[in-house]
Amino acid sequence: MLGIIVVSLVLTGAWLVTGHYLATPHGLTRSIFPGPGASGQLLRKEKTTTIELSFLNQETDLPPIFSIRWAGYWYTPDEQRITFQTRANSLVRVYLDAVPVLLHETDATQAASATVTITPGAHQLVVDYEHQSNDPYLSFRWAPENASPRPLSTRNLFTRRLDRAGYDESRAVSWLGWLVLSGWLISALLVMAPALGRRLRDIQRVELLWRARRLAFPALLGPLQVFLFGAHMIYLGNVREFSVPFWRLAVHWWPVVALAVAIAAPGLAGDRRWFHRYVVALFGFGLLLWLQGGLLLASYGPLDGQALDWNLHAWRAPYEIGLWVVIPIAMIAASRTVFRVAPFASQLLIALQIVVLLGSAARVRPESTSTPVHRPEFLFELSRTQNVIHLVLDGFQSDVFHEIIENVRPELASSLSGFVFFADHAGAFRTTIASMPAMLTGEPYRNQEPIESFIRHRSAERSLFTVLREHGFESDAVSIIGAGLDSATNAYVIPQPYVDVEEDYNRFAAWQLADLSFFRHAPHFLKRWVYNDQRWRLQVRFGKRGDDATAQRRYHAANGHAFLADWIQRARVTRDQPVYKLLHVGIPHQPVVLDADCEFIGVNPLRRDLYLEQATCTVDLVIRFLDRLRTLGVYDNSVIVVSSDHGTHLVPRDFVDDHSLPFSWDLEAIAGIAHALLAVKPAEAADSLRISYAPTAITDIPATVMDMLGIDESYFPGRSALGLETDEPRERIFAWYPWDSAAWQRDYIQRLDLFSIKGSISNRGSWVYRGTIFEPDTDLDRLSSGWEWFEIDESNRRVRRIGRHASFYAPPRARSMILEMKVDAAPRQSATVTILVNGDRLDRVTLDEPTWETFELALPVLPDSAVARIDLSVDPVDRLGARSSRFPEVMSRDVDWRR
Repeated sequence: MLGIIVVSLVLTGAWLVTGHYLATPHGLTRSIFPGPGASGQLLRKEKTTTIELSFLNQETDLPPIFSIRWAGYWYTPDEQRITFQTRANSLVRVYLDAVPVLLHETDATQAASATVTITPGAHQLVVDYEHQSNDPYLSFRWAPENASPRPLSTRNLFTRRLDRAGYDESRAVSWLGWLVLSGWLISALLVMAPALGRRLRDIQRVELLWRARRLAFPALLGPLQVFLFGAHMIYLGNVREFSVPFWRLAVHWWPVVALAVAIAAPGLAGDRRWFHRYVVALFGFGLLLWLQGGLLLASYGPLDGQALDWNLHAWRAPYEIGLWVVIPIAMIAASRTVFRVAPFASQLLIALQIVVLLGSAARVRPESTSTPVHRPEFLFELSRTQNVIHLVLDGFQSDVFHEIIENVRPELASSLSGFVFFADHAGAFRTTIASMPAMLTGEPYRNQEPIESFIRHRSAERSLFTVLREHGFESDAVSIIGAGLDSATNAYVIPQPYVDVEEDYNRFAAWQLADLSFFRHAPHFLKRWVYNDQRWRLQVRFGKRGDDATAQRRYHAANGHAFLADWIQRARVTRDQPVYKLLHVGIPHQPVVLDADCEFIGVNPLRRDLYLEQATCTVDLVIRFLDRLRTLGVYDNSVIVVSSDHGTHLVPRDFVDDHSLPFSWDLEAIAGIAHALLAVKPAEAADSLRISYAPTAITDIPATVMDMLGIDESYFPGRSALGLETDEPRERIFAWYPWDSAAWQRDYIQRLDLFSIKGSISNRGSWVYRGTIFEPDTDLDRLSSGWEWFEIDESNRRVRRIGRHASFYAPPRARSMILEMKVDAAPRQSATVTILVNGDRLDRVTLDEPTWETFELALPVLPDSAVARIDLSVDPVDRLGARSSRFPEVMSRDVDWRR
């Protein structure tokens, strides 16, 4: 033991000396200058690790126009071809070794990129940003060759130039730090174990009981927060994702008992002089976990395989570090006072959360799910008389399917005999939870009621399940989510992972849930470590047994492949009654984990070439699926639909970028998600694969099925895809909305931005913003911006001053608005106000006198219950019509609306 301590001391000294005196510091320097051009008197210079603008939120003394320069040295041990990418609404210049490599002059909706080859060694990197906007925005990323863009990592960035020896020394210091930490942990364990044993023998029984009573609840507060309360809250928000009750998962967290004992042991056996401080520290730690998982909870996006943008919340790191340092220190400093309330406060916090947990658990509606092991017979059964087979491939982007059958595997087209592929098929939403009801009922969700209620009611009232049942079909619903399956004759939720042993599923699902809770309660500076580049920490270590496929099948694509391959092998024809069989599987949903041969290759970034391989595996699997139907003798007389709920975040091939949308939507990615897949085969159809460019939508699928069965398609609001012409003028609506892991727990979607598509999905000019549907009871006035102040005038009406730009939303069903405005400026100055509705110019008026002028303007008719966004832009002009250097004050009274 003495030897380990000596070694740890030596390593610590070496680490401190090398890290402080010898190793080149990681990071960049950030310099701020007044005016444009990153020149002039230096305002501030500091070290940083990121190129982003979140720090401006804390700056209050910067001039209106300023420049920022990030400078450092990028070291690469090997020759490398890299791409720099920027998005900004101000001027950005990028230099490498004093040579300009990228100039960005466009707005935030456009990305600029440049690819360069860098030789081994250190290269000076300089990024200049000129602040020219009231709403600064900058995203700076880089990508190695054939990889997706990512934020800069400090691993290869240094504040000073260095050579290969300096680079190796920097890496050695990092490894040395881990050795130091490991050495001291081992030393602490060796020192504490015998000491704890002796202390427990020496302390009297009455003393132990006294300590145990005061220590128990503060010691339990932290573990219970992560492994019970937080985990249960996540489970309730995703209850349809799990195939077993929560408590059958929670039993797998028995190591937490050992953790709680380990936490309590130092307090039970330690010196009594430190006991109250230890209890207070445990209480503070549990309180911080509670705060982090609740009040400090931030949205990191949907944890569905997309790469997370850690820079988006980088600004949180210093504040959260401060909380995690200051609160425990403050509590320990006041430990004698806090100690009196810490045990009771811990009990109270635990008791309140137990009440909430029991109340929430009592409201959970039992789902029609099956356990992973006992797979029901209907799962693999087909009808001898008539089958409608609907295969939904989650996240399959339609233009990628087109590319595969046209270029990558054209020989596969012959296996799709009788099919019509609709190459310009539009989805309705960006996520599965809203897309599936639109696919099965033909009716899109519009926030008219809580989304779960909408799914349940519409599915029961009028869906493919109910209508086909009325016409003599049994309906089998097999899906990766349980929403909307209640009205099917038989239902099964595909477990993830799809394994043969129920205990394997339970164990892995338990540690998946624990990972999500751990991520939720970790401060920002630890979340990336927990996420582990989509590999997570707990589920990989504790969730799998041996070298089996369980860990691989935690990814949607690998799990979908496993299920569909199993179905192909076990499918059989046994039933006499006609069957509608929905098979909704998770392949090729991101992340990319499979190659073209369906071999597991680990987690990869979402790049078109890699996604193309996973999609090729999917198409091969579909061909095997169809061949199995041929072998069973049911292919010819079956109606077959192959579709997807939505596409993915890839720019569609042949995307035409000849038009601009208002505001800052990334339409390339939106268009990729809107590119859903649809291919249909009527019964007895035997012609070669036909490609149609008819303007179909996901809400047309129910009517298309009715048409192929010869049933009146007016049961559903859509139209049969087979009856649409390629050049038929048609408006399709796509709803975009913010979505993250917390959104699954909301009753309504916070906002639905509606886009009209009139033409090809892959043409930006086809897209028009048509307004927004907010969740009920949204205060639209709070969403307005750009009003600098308001006052009450002599007529008791609110008067507001318009800044250079102001925006607000019209109330639902408003048909016109009455604007009263005036200019409050010098007599020789006037102003023009441009009025835009949903980004389109409605009018442009000139204000000459400081008297109220009234303008009544008609608003466009919007789909559903959408509201229009109104934007007012003010431009100062003088009497001669030239732009003025002075800025006038334009006043507006509250708007009157006509319905």
